[in-house]
Amino acid sequence: EPTVVQGIGIGNDDDDDDLEAAWKEAFAMALDCRGGSALLFGGGEKEGRFDFDTRRGPLWRCKLFRGSERSVVLFGFDHAVSDQPSAMAVLEDFAAGTSSSLEQRSSSCPPSLEDAILSKQGGVSRGFVSEDLGGKGLLALDKGSFSYLASKLWGERDASLPMLFSDKADIPKARDRRTILEWRSLGDVANLRDRARREGTTVGGALAAAACHAFASATAGAAVTQQDKKKKILVLQSLDMRRFAVDYDDSETLACHAGSMDLVLDTSAGFWANARAASKQLKAFVDKGFGVDSVRVFDWATDAMEMTRLVELQADNPHTKGRAYATGISNAGVFESKAKVVTEAYYATSTAYAGAAFQAYALTLDGALRACFSTVVADEAHLETYADAFQRALSRAVDDEDVKEGGAASSSSFLPPPKPPSSTNAYAYALAGATLGALPHVGAWTSFFEAVGRAYDGVGGRVSELVAPFGFWLFFAVTHPLVGGAGVALGELAWQFPGYVPEGGGENLDAVGPPIAFTALLTAASTALLSRPATRAVAAFFATLWFSAYVSAGVAGTSTDLASYNLALDDAPYPSSASSSSSLTTKTVRGCPSYVEVADPKVASLFDAEKYQGTWYEHAYHDWTQFSEVYDTRLDISLDDPPPTTKGETTTPTKVITWLDVFRVKGPSPKAAPHSWRGSPVANGAAYPLYGTLRDLKTPSLDELGFGNSFPNYVVDLQTDPKTGEYTEAIQFQCLDAGGVRVFEGINFLSREPEMSDASLDAMFARAAKIAPYGATKDQMHLIDHNVPPLKPIDNWWQRAWKTIGFDDLLELIAKDL
Repeated sequence: EPTVVQGIGIGNDDDDDDLEAAWKEAFAMALDCRGGSALLFGGGEKEGRFDFDTRRGPLWRCKLFRGSERSVVLFGFDHAVSDQPSAMAVLEDFAAGTSSSLEQRSSSCPPSLEDAILSKQGGVSRGFVSEDLGGKGLLALDKGSFSYLASKLWGERDASLPMLFSDKADIPKARDRRTILEWRSLGDVANLRDRARREGTTVGGALAAAACHAFASATAGAAVTQQDKKKKILVLQSLDMRRFAVDYDDSETLACHAGSMDLVLDTSAGFWANARAASKQLKAFVDKGFGVDSVRVFDWATDAMEMTRLVELQADNPHTKGRAYATGISNAGVFESKAKVVTEAYYATSTAYAGAAFQAYALTLDGALRACFSTVVADEAHLETYADAFQRALSRAVDDEDVKEGGAASSSSFLPPPKPPSSTNAYAYALAGATLGALPHVGAWTSFFEAVGRAYDGVGGRVSELVAPFGFWLFFAVTHPLVGGAGVALGELAWQFPGYVPEGGGENLDAVGPPIAFTALLTAASTALLSRPATRAVAAFFATLWFSAYVSAGVAGTSTDLASYNLALDDAPYPSSASSSSSLTTKTVRGCPSYVEVADPKVASLFDAEKYQGTWYEHAYHDWTQFSEVYDTRLDISLDDPPPTTKGETTTPTKVITWLDVFRVKGPSPKAAPHSWRGSPVANGAAYPLYGTLRDLKTPSLDELGFGNSFPNYVVDLQTDPKTGEYTEAIQFQCLDAGGVRVFEGINFLSREPEMSDASLDAMFARAAKIAPYGATKDQMHLIDHNVPPLKPIDNWWQRAWKTIGFDDLLELIAKDL
């Protein structure tokens, strides 16, 4: 589908009402991909669609509207060639009456933005999903994107959510939304440029400031929530990403090398103060190399997290309707046409699925600045107010009148002088907290980094081979304290807040809405804590102290939960006796063992993958990908089209056998979170599929793929029913190493039944003696609770809320990515 539509007036400016109405109607309909093909582009397309064929082309089309005194040409561009340099090149050749000199070199799509920007600047990000699987690194952190992500999160912390201007329930689904448009001539750009330079900014900065002011005016009388009353808003600033490329000549190629950045502007500030702020933020974005980082993160999100699908889901989010920004500004710059036949030019893009509540598009032609304004979530009156306020703000700014919220003029275009910087540095306090938290375990950290060094030597210095396994380690090292620790604790506090749940227990112990009072108190306390440099520094110190101490205990093997959080590499502590629960001692057990070193020899003759299919209940584990707060854990194992077998013999497989292990879990358990467990997004369960391959049906060892890594999964113990021969109990063992250094080990005690006696568990520990050095001891195994019979599905306000916002769809996307 096209995402850019552009209209050009050719001839003189005499009025032609019929022509004006026809092309503007077609313009809006083209943005929404609706209307008959005869109205738009004619020639066999399906009703209401452009149907560009990206394999064969062409990727742009146009339609001529003839009037009595002038003509208008409406262009539609496929997204692949829709950035402004490409569009302007086509328009110039068209206006000049020449054949295009910018022919496609092949019938395939043009080079991607990632190829243009990243090919000579470090390449795409790899890591969380290994390179041999064609994946991308976790948020591009392996390529240094941390500073970009941190700056983005911190800079946008005070910005309000976008305003929706009617009852959210009245806004149609994304596929049914209709674009509303307004058009304005904004005057001579030379006057605006001169004034902007005197104010220490640019035309682009002034346009961003006008968009900010226009949004404030359009929402001046609206009923808003406390969140919406914040003065700072997010403004989407479109960018020409071709300028971030290095040694990449695409001047002869039509492509979509467009991007954007987020501006944070204050609706209560003066016009020129906001213009300078916009220019300053853009300069910092460029100077810090965030242009490349933004492309890298976008590339990762598109590939690894199926961002396109996520955008579709968020487009119909009842709370935002896909609006991540209050307003947006796209300035195409100056269109210099050698053929002096173009008198007007406008453009716009479709924002039905994602974007800003209001979008402004500006273009300069023959010294005159013209703009198109659009919305899909507001009505005509609000858009007209926005467009008028935009035009008025620029006019007043040029005429030495500054403009603030609501359209009133102010006496000064300058903000109050900034306060002197505080001597209290929160970053220094955070560093001090992290250092103090790690200090008691400095020996463990020394051993950890020595092991990392051995892994580096083991892979011959090829860092790319270490990114996936250590990215796997880092992800869960961070997730456990934030989700299993702070997340569960915060939920318990909210549910115990006075008045949040009704008196009583059992089925009545349910909240009937969001924790408004608790959230308000927490927000007020956080704001008070973070508003002053001294208290902010203290908060940073204690937060990093706690986090560092938590992770360091896992690295040192002194965590209170060694089953879920033993982060040591290689030399993990374990009891000297496999049957003992005595204090831990250190013994060298490096790398991953072979199957014969850890398995019961009888398993090889007992194992049959077809018989092994079905449901297994997990009763104990040693595995830092699992959380001790969960319960009712089970594995549903199946094979994908296994080769046929006959009694007494096995047919040699003709293809790889696919093993599907659907890991099902609920959490947190009523024991771990007695007050808030019924409000958890996975209270009714979540499923995470893991895939593997078997060499044949009789080999109790498979290559499993999970969390971006491939590692062996062994069935090391197998018990059968003496009467039926069916499997009753099993022990599985997984191990991942990097350069000979063991990064992860997983142990699962499984049974066909949800209940298991203490005697049966003790027997399993005894049979697991060979894997005791890897964590199969009572000290390092977590016992899992199972409800028999299973609890009824929970249906309360929280479960309906999670469903409404699409949290289950997000979990499904994450599960597929694992």
